[in-house]
Amino acid sequence: MEEAQRSYILTQGPLPNTCGQFWEMVWEQKSRGVVMLNRVIEKGSIKCAQYWPKKEDSPMLFEDTNLKLTLFSEDIKSYYTIRVLQLENLSTEESREILHFHYTTWPDFGVPQSPASFLNFLFKVRESGSLNPEHGPIVVHCSAGIGRSGTFCLADTCLLLMDRRKDPSLVDIKQVLLEMRKYRMGLIQTADQLRFSYLAVIEGAKFIMGDSSVQEQWKELSNEDMDPPPEHTPPPPRPPKRTSETLNGRMYDQPEFFSQQVVEEVIRQAVSVVEEHIPDDKDHLNTQSSIDRSGLVFQVLVSSLVCDDTALPWHQQDPMSRNLLLTCRPGKAATFSGRCKNVMRQSLRG
Repeated sequence: MEEAQRSYILTQGPLPNTCGQFWEMVWEQKSRGVVMLNRVIEKGSIKCAQYWPKKEDSPMLFEDTNLKLTLFSEDIKSYYTIRVLQLENLSTEESREILHFHYTTWPDFGVPQSPASFLNFLFKVRESGSLNPEHGPIVVHCSAGIGRSGTFCLADTCLLLMDRRKDPSLVDIKQVLLEMRKYRMGLIQTADQLRFSYLAVIEGAKFIMGDSSVQEQWKELSNEDMDPPPEHTPPPPRPPKRTSETLNGRMYDQPEFFSQQVVEEVIRQAVSVVEEHIPDDKDHLNTQSSIDRSGLVFQVLVSSLVCDDTALPWHQQDPMSRNLLLTCRPGKAATFSGRCKNVMRQSLRG
């Protein structure tokens, strides 16, 4: 926003083949800082490439843009990491210091654990000077560059406007978001992210209004000095494989629902109905002529099983059951269904 005098570059996470172009953009725009709000791997999925060096003695060389990136230092906290990088243009032999602010515990499509930890991180970025107008626009990214990135930029912009206007009530968070969406469509992806933005702005307004003690409270509440979580969180275990089938929305174990004797008798009845009522020319079929007699037997059989007295109403039937019921003539299905129900009832009574 023009009034805020704040510039951001919101982008998706770099891909393996775009890391060189990413750092070329940082160089061309004269950006001082990069804010990363995702992890490289989240729940077993790769969210972006490893676009910075992990070790101080292992610089990265991007041959497509003739840039070299070196890690100088790394300050690891419980939920964020601040890195000092050197970006060198090998063509001009110039180099610049780049600050990399990495929030490591912000879930995709989710929100941080508390506004305190987020605000503590935001003010670390502010205190570095990376957001100041004498530098180029700060680069902010997550995986897609609109959800978590939008939350970060919305909260920062609203707090900046509150500071300039000297009255938090004069800042309409919703209107600020709509204005920002003119430049980056789809900012803030979920209701939880928008709700969290409001909570962060309300809490941050206390500091804007002169209560400097809250910043120390944020640091204490965020527990930044605790051990950080593991680098790669394993995905949740897969659910156990199902061994039963769904029938009309209820689960029945196959061995217990119908005994083999009942099933064999129903099949015998099905064959009898087909031989008795369905001539070879299939004139009486309500379906495509490509359906053969064995297929019809199976479909009539299944339709009889779903057409009992306890079946759900037609509009609540699952699509497969409805299709099977429509495969044969209603009169024939009803006649056969009555026979099958008698067979099953006699078996159950016995």
